[in-house]
Amino acid sequence: MHTRQRRAHLCPAFLAAALVLAATGPAVAEEEPEWDVNPGAVEFTKMAVPLMGATLGIMLLIGDHEDADAARYALDAMLTADLAAEALKRVTRQPRPHKPAAEDGFPSGHSTVAFAFARSLGEWQPGAKPVLYAFAATSGWARVQEGQHTWAQVVAGAALGTWLAERSLEATGGTWSGIIAPAQEGMPCRPSSCIGHRSSGLTVWEVSW
Repeated sequence: MHTRQRRAHLCPAFLAAALVLAATGPAVAEEEPEWDVNPGAVEFTKMAVPLMGATLGIMLLIGDHEDADAARYALDAMLTADLAAEALKRVTRQPRPHKPAAEDGFPSGHSTVAFAFARSLGEWQPGAKPVLYAFAATSGWARVQEGQHTWAQVVAGAALGTWLAERSLEATGGTWSGIIAPAQEGMPCRPSSCIGHRSSGLTVWEVSW
């Protein structure tokens, strides 16, 4: 229990640290600097979001009940992460490294969503965590290589996405109270401990079809 409580405070701590780094980091040039963009990073960014969407789509269409629930919880976490990142961008108004005129650099939205994706699916498939987090980390690396974000902005996105996914997994029906993720009967429980304990309404609906 104490370990879980410490872990619950870890991501907000990383987010706070990243906010400080972003606020106290070196000044960004007023004119758009030249940037040696990594072509591989650009290509990875282009395929990252479609890959996450395709993965969840396949799980929903051809997976069993557990796969479908995992996909819905991941969607719940990713939507929350995306909205939170966009809201923070409008509040912090941080520039991007290669585009000083832009005021939407903090946090990295791609990193926020990718880490929400990794944290959520990693709860259902612990054996896939190394691959999922490697994918999320590569998403952050790619954004830095493109000059779209600083490392502080990426770290903040990673912490925010992980923390929001954790909150989604702990809530009955996810962050959106069952609108996206299936609600469980009784007290909230983590997906890993709720396998085989779906709500009766969900079961009847699936059998009727």
